[in-house]
Amino acid sequence: MAVISRGQITIVDLSDGKSINLYLGSNVATTQIFNKENSSYVPNWTVSPFLVITPEVYVTGVATNQVNRLKGVPTWQKLGSGTWTTIPSANAERITGYTTNEITIPESAVLNFESFKCEIKDTDAASGTYNTSVSDIISFADMSDPYQVEITTPQGTTLTSGLTSTTLTVQCWQNGALLADSFFIGATCKWRKFNKLGVQDTTWGTAGIKTGRSITVTRDEVTVAATFTVEIEK
Repeated sequence: MAVISRGQITIVDLSDGKSINLYLGSNVATTQIFNKENSSYVPNWTVSPFLVITPEVYVTGVATNQVNRLKGVPTWQKLGSGTWTTIPSANAERITGYTTNEITIPESAVLNFESFKCEIKDTDAASGTYNTSVSDIISFADMSDPYQVEITTPQGTTLTSGLTSTTLTVQCWQNGALLADSFFIGATCKWRKFNKLGVQDTTWGTAGIKTGRSITVTRDEVTVAATFTVEIEK
């Protein structure tokens, strides 16, 4: 079977004292759709300002973005063939800003579906999160692939002492319409778990993979934060 679509979601455990969390945002929508009527792409990633990814850092108890207070240079990586590789100048694919808090990605760096990761380490010895490393992942999809994955979690994405588990369920859209449950007959949904640093947990499930349209995530499976990705094969 071939992978026809994929998605991801991050679950955070805020019940274990002070923590630091990183979130990545984009200046434009992360999904590009082709308009057949006028042969245009929306949004158009081929023109300036292209795709701009900006991190936001939050510390427990502080409501504002703390990224400018962190000491240290972020590490930007791109996922290719299942492996995260650091974006250096020799292989930047015209990506700029990879030694700063913000990177700009041209359309040539996104082929169908691409994921990017930012990792930041707090090196401020006076900080309550000193030596803590955090990361987040953001993905962009070129919707020449007609399927779009949505991961729903009615219980929310934040686990606490009062909410010890949450259920993740895959939904799939095509041409703006939610596909019926019958779409998943004969399909395989493969889930993978990545820790707060973006490293896959190969001991989770069977060789790092769980299958099923829905899975339940417990607090025991999340240390500070974890990102779960899913691929639909059919």
